[in-house]
Amino acid sequence: MDVFMPKDRNLVYMVSPVMLEEVVPAQVMWSRLGITSPPPIPTVLNQIRLLVNLLEENDRWNFKYGSIEDVFVSIFSFLQDNYEKLSPVVADGLRNLNLVPVGIGTSCVKPTQLFFRLVKDLSPFFFELPRRFGQFDKLLRDLGVRETPTPDDYAVSLMELKRDQGVLMLGINDLSRCIDLIKLIVEEGTPESSQSLKYLVAPNENGSLIQVNRLLMADMPWLLNGGRLIRERIHIVHPKIPKSLCKQLCIPKLSECVKEVLEEGFQPKIIITQDPEVQRISDMLHREEFNSFLDSLCLHHRAAVKVDLGNFNVCYVESLQTRFTLSYPGNSEVIDITRESCGAFCFAVSNRFLLAKADLPPGISCELAIAICIVDLFGIDRSNVTVVSAMLASNHLHFNSVQRALGLNAESRQEDELNRGVPGIQLFSIDRDLIGLKPLRYFSKGEVVAVKSCEGDYTYGIVTIGGGGNELCKISVNIGSEERDFLTSQVYYFKRKTIENQDQIEDLQHKFEIGSFGEKMLVKQTDLSDDSSIMMDLLHEESNKSANQDRSVNNSEILSAVQDLLQLANISLSDNAEEMINSNLCVHDHFSKQQERFDILINEGNNLAGELAKTAEVFLCPITKEVMTDPVICDDGHTYERFAIERWLVSRRTSPKTNQQLNSPSVIPNHALRIAIESWKNSIKQVQSFNNSLR
Repeated sequence: MDVFMPKDRNLVYMVSPVMLEEVVPAQVMWSRLGITSPPPIPTVLNQIRLLVNLLEENDRWNFKYGSIEDVFVSIFSFLQDNYEKLSPVVADGLRNLNLVPVGIGTSCVKPTQLFFRLVKDLSPFFFELPRRFGQFDKLLRDLGVRETPTPDDYAVSLMELKRDQGVLMLGINDLSRCIDLIKLIVEEGTPESSQSLKYLVAPNENGSLIQVNRLLMADMPWLLNGGRLIRERIHIVHPKIPKSLCKQLCIPKLSECVKEVLEEGFQPKIIITQDPEVQRISDMLHREEFNSFLDSLCLHHRAAVKVDLGNFNVCYVESLQTRFTLSYPGNSEVIDITRESCGAFCFAVSNRFLLAKADLPPGISCELAIAICIVDLFGIDRSNVTVVSAMLASNHLHFNSVQRALGLNAESRQEDELNRGVPGIQLFSIDRDLIGLKPLRYFSKGEVVAVKSCEGDYTYGIVTIGGGGNELCKISVNIGSEERDFLTSQVYYFKRKTIENQDQIEDLQHKFEIGSFGEKMLVKQTDLSDDSSIMMDLLHEESNKSANQDRSVNNSEILSAVQDLLQLANISLSDNAEEMINSNLCVHDHFSKQQERFDILINEGNNLAGELAKTAEVFLCPITKEVMTDPVICDDGHTYERFAIERWLVSRRTSPKTNQQLNSPSVIPNHALRIAIESWKNSIKQVQSFNNSLR
């Protein structure tokens, strides 16, 4: 059996005996005694295999000659020196071993789970490489350690966890880390990675990992808890995943995917009745005041529908049988999720509210059943059911009184303030007087603006990609139903209200009890408003240059913007004027392109000069650290400036580069290097001359 030296103990102690320090023979005796150092590669690989298996089975480190990090430092040092000698099969096997210790204890992970830098603790999925192993950068990169994880790495780790877990519930720590990974996927993702979100998995309400495109947000808890659905066919997203993250993951709401329909083949039997209650509720549905009230609720809950119940009537039926179907966006598959077809009290179909009055349980009035159907029909939150029910139960003559008693004035100032600035909603009168148009104004991301709709009305919008400031350009605006590009000449900004005279100041002081100090502060802020706007323009000027590069405006769009602006003043361009403007724009565009070409040439020249300057290092004399003019080769094989090496050799007979003894003080001219230096200098002069000619 082979015996190894004490200095190689960490590489072999599990597979071969190690000599004691006191009996180590002289090195000249090693070959005769069959001692090799360092050990053979197969021996070390066997040590690694046994060590990894031991660490997977035990959580204690019992090796008395060094820590776990000491042992693996020795192993990594050996592997780095001999990695090129390993076969591809062996190298691949090392990548799949839990080879790198992390944290405290004996925990080891695969190199593919390690990264040189992590933004946060992501164990047990990913780990940051311990600093002590940073010296083996090249080896660890070859084994699969990377700089930082990508969104694809996060997604793959979740898929692997799902493969291991199946439908089992995640542990509390795994659940938290899964949510962290999903957040990072969204934050660090790109448009390309967003295409693969359908393959991503996330925890459902039971803590099991499910594909994201099968998850739903629970916005209808009453339906989920009503006992009429087969819950096993519905996957609700885990409550710890916030709604904002669900939207970024394109997880739809339950209400968007589940539909209630009449049982196939079921024909409701209408009961003919002269019940005055039915007629009274139908009359209330037709009232303009009631429809306006529902409109205000839709506006409050961002429901993009127009309420019109003018043609609806209430009909009694003997019973109702309905089913629930589930279909996901972009998927034609329809899933029946009905557990019980009976249980509906009211159903809207063909401008009629079918009401199964005989099935209403005690405490559920006709108005309440119809109110539930109405709020579900128009996407109004169910918290308003009792309010709508009260309005249906009231007399239209006392409609306003009921609204005031419930504190639900549809024209209330609070509601206007709540909906001011919501994309897609028409401007309120308070903002209509404040809009202004500045085609070259800078619009920042998140700024609320106004745009003209196709019908000619002004609606609110929110800037998603800003720009402008120096030139006409395109910006992106969210207008509620979609996100569209507009020219800055088509976007209206909101002016700030200012106090115009002393009477207004006195009125405000009286209203808000502002003293002289408040007046001074008010005046100071007014004085600074112009300066601050100028400063903001200066701050945005540089950012506009890069932000607008990919959103350039062509000549036809500029001409169209000019015509739009003139139309606001009831002025139109003649054909000659239009042709002249178009010609000037073309000339300006031509000169701009020429200037861009010149700038590109100058930049390329500067880059070339920089690259040439980098090569100067090989032309530097090791003694003077300057570019050589008369290079000569010394006896040590290195090249020096002639006068520098000759002065050196006057008092020394050692190499300036290696400090070794020289056999001869003679030097030989290095003609090839001298010619290369002269050519290099001429190249730099030519590049500089070319750059100067372009300026």
